[in-house]
Amino acid sequence: MTMSNETRDWDRMMGLLADALDRPAAERLAFIDDAAHDDAELRARLGALLAAAAQENSLLDAVPAALALEALNAHAASPWIGRQLGPYRLIELIGGGGMGQVYLGERVDGQYEQRVAIKLMRDGLERASLVSRFKAERQILASLDHPNLAKVLD
Repeated sequence: MTMSNETRDWDRMMGLLADALDRPAAERLAFIDDAAHDDAELRARLGALLAAAAQENSLLDAVPAALALEALNAHAASPWIGRQLGPYRLIELIGGGGMGQVYLGERVDGQYEQRVAIKLMRDGLERASLVSRFKAERQILASLDHPNLAKVLD
């Protein structure tokens, strides 16, 4: 059985790509230029494949089970919802970011009715840095007075 020209070209291209990926990143394009000689189409295809291989965090590289678990966790109820912190009960998650999560809180001690935003810091290895940033954010927010900005209560 003989191989078609397309199969041979494909095998050559995949071999050259493998050879390029075995080299340090700084040498790969020069290797491709040298290997493709005057074949502009081969050079373009290898360049595109090399660029695709260099992409990090590609959705296609992710393990499907990990993607499913991540999606489930994103939509799962927070263990904080329903818990009481001081006179406030956490009602729902309303936002999140690098420093933590923000919950809608409702005053439940019967003194008066009030809804507030409660920000909880996330756990992490850089806890001291987070505490410092959290305190700085709190101080900045406490010093601002504008009807469209949250007010620090406690």
